[in-house]
Amino acid sequence: MKVSTKGVAFIADHEGVVTKAYLDPAGIWTIGIGFTMRSAEFAKYWRASRGHDLRRGDTMTRQECFEVFGTLLDKEYGAAVAKKFGDKLLQYQHDACASVVYNCGAGTLSDRWATALAGGNVVQAASLLKSTRVTAGGKRLQGLVNRRAAEARLLQYGEYGTSQVPDRTEMIIEAQTMLAKLGYDVGPADGIAGDKTRAATLAFQKEYVDLVDDGVIGPATLATLKRASAPVLVPATPPPFYVDPKKPPYYEVPPDTFDPEPTPLPLMIGSAFVGVIGLAIILFAALS
Repeated sequence: MKVSTKGVAFIADHEGVVTKAYLDPAGIWTIGIGFTMRSAEFAKYWRASRGHDLRRGDTMTRQECFEVFGTLLDKEYGAAVAKKFGDKLLQYQHDACASVVYNCGAGTLSDRWATALAGGNVVQAASLLKSTRVTAGGKRLQGLVNRRAAEARLLQYGEYGTSQVPDRTEMIIEAQTMLAKLGYDVGPADGIAGDKTRAATLAFQKEYVDLVDDGVIGPATLATLKRASAPVLVPATPPPFYVDPKKPPYYEVPPDTFDPEPTPLPLMIGSAFVGVIGLAIILFAALS
């Protein structure tokens, strides 16, 4: 069984089409319809046609994207689903599984949702699928949550539907929120890509060489926004004079182990001077 025309459209809608290489939220070079070098078939195709791994500045035409997409679905992702489930699945269930595998990799076929489906429990499989692999870089991503929910509906009910409409609104709100956090004027985060949002998006895109300057919030722009707005973790370090060379360079100092207000330098010097004089008097007395 192959992925149907509806299934191809379903996956492509969720992935989006990007003709210029960009870094996804996890920092992986991506192009086309979610193509990365993690795909054995894509890696083979890319190295044969380009002579190198996917990297900054690489491009594809839209026609090439869809041609490669069909090949990947037939030879890699759809094939993995067929190998796992054989002829047990209905067409829409096969399409749903292909979408999950395309997004998560064939390893997900060892997850609990796939085990439940292989056992014939579609309802349990759909329920488990909703919470499967919805994080990236340790962070729960709403886009992945939405996608798993849409795949679960397709798996259980055969609904290819129009699930992308609310997802698009949520995506714009998410982008508006991140743009505002980065200092761009987008107006209210209302999910509407109005003039202010397009202008802010365009200004942001011009700051990144990997993005196309078109003012449109797509997969590449959203991924770059997520990376740009991610909090930078700065480890807490104690003052230099409390550093223990036997400990890691960054650690938390218990609040009761040092005075948050160190002794002023003049007082420290004075105390040292008094100590030296006292020692000299003791030595003089001992030698007398």
